[in-house]
Amino acid sequence: MGRIIDRNEATLLLGKRDLPALTISEREDILYCFSAEDWGEDPLWATLPTDIRAEIETGEVNNPEDSRFDQAVIISVASEYSSARNDWLLAEVNKIHSDISLVDGQSPSLECCPCCGRKSLGERAAWEI
Repeated sequence: MGRIIDRNEATLLLGKRDLPALTISEREDILYCFSAEDWGEDPLWATLPTDIRAEIETGEVNNPEDSRFDQAVIISVASEYSSARNDWLLAEVNKIHSDISLVDGQSPSLECCPCCGRKSLGERAAWEI
């Protein structure tokens, strides 16, 4: 039997997987969007160095390609996978780590999107679209 990881670890692994493929422009967009969102209650935000958080919060990121921002980019990319089902996360993680047998944790309860009909929204009547 392989290792069991939680959803948070699975999404971070996928964020790390995706990091090298990002262009400078994509990294810049991610960091800019990061600055426009409220990450204050996210426990991963608190793990970032204070100077990195300050640069992101002001939107004044001068060198988005700098590896100092890698962890912030990974956290943001990982958040994109937060609505994924555990079986999908497991299948994706197994492409890079075949020793994992289970992604543990409660999959989010999602609402149907009024545009596409897919269960992809955290709540109804919110501005996630």
